[in-house]
Amino acid sequence: MYTVLDFINRNFPLRSCKLDLSAKALEHAKHRPCLDFHIGRCKAPCALLQNEAAYLISVQRIRNLLKGKTALVIKELRLALKQATASLEFERAQQIKQQVDALAEFHNRSIVVSTSVKQVEVCHFAEDEQGMMLQYFYIDQGAIIQAQHLYLERKLDETRMELFMLGLTEIRQRYNVPVKEIWVAAKPDQHIPNIRWYVPQKGENLKVLELCYQNARKHLVEKHLNTKPKDEDSLLLQRMQHELRLKNLPRRIEAFDNSHLQGTFTVSAMPVFINGKPEPSAYRVFNITSAAHADDYASMREAVYRRYKRCLAEDQPLPDLIVIDGGKGQLQAACESLVALDIFNRVDVLGLAKRLEEVFIPGISEALYLNRRSPVLKTLQHIRDEAHRFGLQHHRNRRSKAQYASLLDNIAGIGPKTADAILIRFGSIEAFKVAPYEAWVSCVGKSKAAILKIALRQ
Repeated sequence: MYTVLDFINRNFPLRSCKLDLSAKALEHAKHRPCLDFHIGRCKAPCALLQNEAAYLISVQRIRNLLKGKTALVIKELRLALKQATASLEFERAQQIKQQVDALAEFHNRSIVVSTSVKQVEVCHFAEDEQGMMLQYFYIDQGAIIQAQHLYLERKLDETRMELFMLGLTEIRQRYNVPVKEIWVAAKPDQHIPNIRWYVPQKGENLKVLELCYQNARKHLVEKHLNTKPKDEDSLLLQRMQHELRLKNLPRRIEAFDNSHLQGTFTVSAMPVFINGKPEPSAYRVFNITSAAHADDYASMREAVYRRYKRCLAEDQPLPDLIVIDGGKGQLQAACESLVALDIFNRVDVLGLAKRLEEVFIPGISEALYLNRRSPVLKTLQHIRDEAHRFGLQHHRNRRSKAQYASLLDNIAGIGPKTADAILIRFGSIEAFKVAPYEAWVSCVGKSKAAILKIALRQ
């Protein structure tokens, strides 16, 4: 929902104010464009910088987008692009072209289930002892435009088909879409005017019906999870297993995040979460040595390989879920190490990208978008943020130690033990420099303090 709203705001700006824009009001009003106009979120019809006809065209295009008629909007825009080019309005033509390109990309991200399906409704169900979970799809131009689920309780000993028709009728009244065909698992006896029942038997059509059933089953499982009197931690783990399509209940989660400064002092942090809560005593950090300059993929590959090679060598238990901070590239690098260790099929692994909070799962090309208020997404974000914090902390420590080494190793008479003593006592080279000379003497002795005074305060 938020993705669609953001896309509309960027490409088909609408006003957010409540000013009176009637012709009579605008005749005497002296409105000035607000901030939305200056950041490209409105075309200022209040200041007569956009006429009513152009504004209403944007409104209609938005309506078509929300109805799934993306191809129709693209067709209209391409016609407008030709007209603008013919009349030498190149700036307007460039704006329209950007809209067409954005729409094409947006359409490609739609949930396309079948290129051959034009306009149909699909309905399936999953049952339990108390009732039925109904799942409904409205498909237009091969993409799922509407998806709705509805749970119906048995109250009067209704048959399966009676309950199914009751729910389907209720959902269809909400949308009232113009279709001529409804796909179902079994043809009902009830007749609907101008509607043909169709039972898919094979190919893409059958896969669409199976997808509908899988969604019905998923919502039924979630309903049971939300109603069973279980503790919150157990409920969260089961929600994670179902929403993230995991093979295992994620009792133990290990995450990986890389930190570096222009490719130097690279570390990979691995926080551990048990039953949804951090377990600091199990945290690990890896100093990356074999990766090339600023190669995040190679760093991830090395850290994952080292961690689970040791787990196998020492017969330690493997995690239920591995969370990789990053997109497809980092996830692929981690999977390569798991395959090399022959444990890829024994654990679940996913990637979490920062920009749009996209969840990437091996074997699935499209990203998974979770509800922004979902406790599952919030848990993943907590794990990712903890990995980032822990990694940044150790990256800074490693960089600080390197700075000490570069400054103190070149001073004759000052060895590694002395440098470590200074690091433990003062925490940083800057703090050591500004400390009183007496503190230097108490830390390293008179003779070494004198050497350091000459070397650092000259």
